[in-house]
Amino acid sequence: MSHGGSHNGEAHDGEAHDTHHGEGSADVVGTDEPVVDLVDESARLVAEAREGGRAQAVRVVVRQPGQKALLLGLPAGGGLPDHDAPGPASLVCLAGEVVLSSGGRSWTLPAGSGRVIPQARHDVRADVDSVCLLTVSVD
Repeated sequence: MSHGGSHNGEAHDGEAHDTHHGEGSADVVGTDEPVVDLVDESARLVAEAREGGRAQAVRVVVRQPGQKALLLGLPAGGGLPDHDAPGPASLVCLAGEVVLSSGGRSWTLPAGSGRVIPQARHDVRADVDSVCLLTVSVD
């Protein structure tokens, strides 16, 4: 059984890639969406951003009607620049520590913590290698 740990020659197009579960198996909600190994993918995204000299690397890990979840790999010194809120969203820090800032206020999110993202311009900064899960409500 594969848990998505092998990335040899695998395309990374921002979509979750299928993992083998054996014939006839189905996930809990009864869809055929793949299971994504967030631990392996997190390490890969941080390394990809660092090696590419980018502030972040992003992969969509869940896409369904009304919701999208993105895994963000943020190397030390990286983050998301100031931008408008896309609609209702939340940010969960899975590893490292990030600072979410908006309207003159800021919130430090250590690993294992999360917060609703203000419906205003905001940015996210990572002073250490960090991984976050961003969930966004979509039309």
